[in-house]
Amino acid sequence: YQRLHRTYELNYRDMSRMRKEIKYQRISPVPQELVQRSGMNPSPKSALSGVLEEPYRVFFPLAVAMGILGVLVWPLFFLGLIGIYPLEVHIRLMSEGFVGGFVLGFLGTAGPRLLSARSLNSTELGGALILFLGVMSFHLLGYTMIGDILFGGLITGLIVAFAGRVIKRGD
Repeated sequence: YQRLHRTYELNYRDMSRMRKEIKYQRISPVPQELVQRSGMNPSPKSALSGVLEEPYRVFFPLAVAMGILGVLVWPLFFLGLIGIYPLEVHIRLMSEGFVGGFVLGFLGTAGPRLLSARSLNSTELGGALILFLGVMSFHLLGYTMIGDILFGGLITGLIVAFAGRVIKRGD
């Protein structure tokens, strides 16, 4: 009886540990990814699905480009190629473009994983990308207030997208 009882306790501990591990694993809704025949290669992901699961692939290079542009406005000004003093443009490109691009890429990639929720869909990612490019365009053209308003909308949209995922989680 004692040996049987000890075996039951060990099995129970193993089962509870397995339940904890299973709880945090993401299970694919696509049946082909769950079961594959031996000897067959898995179906390749499309480029769009890779970007949707990992938005940093889009936003990190854009952030680097905005950082380079944010630094280049000074030599362009001192060479006389641009006529306006670039302090506001520099500040916005570096804070909203460089830092903001990395934040968007990181949160868009890590946020759904940390929440155990679905990745951004094409509408959400496309909207964020269009808003980000619009923000940078308006700042480069010198329309600081419009760029700041669009950036506020971009951050608000990201918060709303993740709030919906938190509500749907249910745990």
